[in-house]
Formats: sequence, structure tokens, C-alpha cells
Amino acid sequence: MPTSSRYFALLRLSSVLVGTIGLPCLLYAQAETPIDAAKPVPPKIVSDTSQLKVLDQFAKQADTLAKKWYPRIVELLGARKTSPSSNDIILVMDFEYKGVAATSGRVISMSPEWIRKHPDDLGMVVHELTHVAQGYPDYDPVWLVEGIADWVRWFNFEPKDKRPHPNPDKVSARDSYRTTAAFLDWALKTYDKNLVRKLDQTLKENTYKEAMWVTLTGKSLDDLNTDWIAFLRASAKK
Repeated sequence: MPTSSRYFALLRLSSVLVGTIGLPCLLYAQAETPIDAAKPVPPKIVSDTSQLKVLDQFAKQADTLAKKWYPRIVELLGARKTSPSSNDIILVMDFEYKGVAATSGRVISMSPEWIRKHPDDLGMVVHELTHVAQGYPDYDPVWLVEGIADWVRWFNFEPKDKRPHPNPDKVSARDSYRTTAAFLDWALKTYDKNLVRKLDQTLKENTYKEAMWVTLTGKSLDDLNTDWIAFLRASAKK
């Protein structure tokens, strides 16, 4: 091989070796070079306390309602001598309670989740306040106990246009809650305006018997139920 050819061959080989050996060094140098990253910007934090405001507002309304309506409830039941005073009642937002509301003695536990979804349901408070005023030794019969509480709510507290209108083909006086409330309202208007008071008294004294309906109205509960359903049917045709 001519001298000049050998010279150019060595030159090319040197270039390849230098490039091959130098590449890792270059990559290493690039890896070690610090990146000028932008400094993190603190996020804007927004605290949503609207749900707490809803609960706080409801609690204030419930407190005002209890002070105003509890004495009325006691009067409706004729229970002035046997019911706790309004100063003895405790309203609790129970975050572990899964129902709507419940009363034990003078403590009313209310579901924050229910209140969040139904912030205007103060009638629920009236219903539970009635349970405080009832204070029965036994929760029996359940349908009548709940019916009286709902009678106070739907036929004394709530607006008339919200009152229940039971379907005569699907109801019984013993259905409890608003249905029994409607039955009681019909019965007291038809037979005895003090009927609920008298029933409340027997429940407080733990002397309630179904036979008492005959004493109070002159008819058995079953006969009253039949008459009430007939009344509902006649009213529906008007």
C-alpha cells in the first residue's frame, strides 16, 4: 500500500476511534448537566364549605322551630303535665346515622345526608318533636304512635296543599305514618275532636287496647276503617 494511502487509512481509523470513545463521554457530560426546570407554582386552593352552611342553617331553623312548636305540640296532645319542656330537648346532627331521623327520650338524631338533600324538611323535626312529647313507655302499636306524630306534622304544621290523599283502593287505617294520620284526622272530625288526645293519654298510661275504639267512637277499628275508605272513595268522585 502506498505511503499516502496508509496515511489516509490511519487518519480515518483515528477519527472512528476518537468518535467511538468520545461519544460516551459526551453523553455522560450531557446527563450531568443540570436542567433549568421552571419553579413549581403554588396551586390556588378553594375550600367548599357550602354543605356545612346548609347544615348550620338547618340547625338554626330547627332550634327556632322547636322553641316555637314544641309547646303547641304538647297542647295538641293535651300532655302538658307529662311531656318534657323544650329546654330539655337535644338536637343532634348524627353523621353515623343512616336513616332520616330518630328520637330516643329527649334526644333527636338527624341525618346530615338527608338534610343536605332536603334542606327544607322542617316537618321532619316536628314529627320527631312529637315523639319527644309522646314519651310512651312502649312503642306499641307502632302504626298508631307514628300516625299520631304524622297527624301533628301533616294536619297541623304543613300547608294544607301538602296533606296526604290516600288511595282508597290501597290503604288501611293501620298503614302508619301519613296514612294513619289521614285516618285520625277524619275520625276526630267525624266522632270526637279530642280523639287524638284521648288516644295519646292511653298510650302514655300504657293502657291502650284496640277495643277502646268502640268506647271512643261507638265503632270498632275495622268498622271505622271501612267507613273511612268509603269516605275516601266518595271524596275522590267529587
